[in-house]
Amino acid sequence: MLLAAEVTERPVDRSRIVATFNTKIAPTGIEDYLFFVKQDKQAADVLQQTRQYFSQGHEVNFVDIQKWIVMSLATLGRKGRESFIGELARSVEADGIPKFLKMAWNEIIAHITSTSGR
Repeated sequence: MLLAAEVTERPVDRSRIVATFNTKIAPTGIEDYLFFVKQDKQAADVLQQTRQYFSQGHEVNFVDIQKWIVMSLATLGRKGRESFIGELARSVEADGIPKFLKMAWNEIIAHITSTSGR
């Protein structure tokens, strides 16, 4: 069984689902495709399309990335959280990472660690 995950800030509409299915899911036999999105509520036409693919043996699901990260970090335990944050920090600081991503990371960390962000 193949699981693929895509993290995206762009909206996931029906045409994107169809394009993803035609270019990634069907050609490689992916059975489970997961979109990490900013919000987990999808339009009715998107859900209808994903149900069609489900009937063909392919699951296409959506997870709100912020909720997923919070739940993952909550259940990883202290060592898991330390490892996750360390690896993420190393990834963000790696050569070739666009400056705008580094700035976004710093803004997120500042928001999380501020008293107003809690």
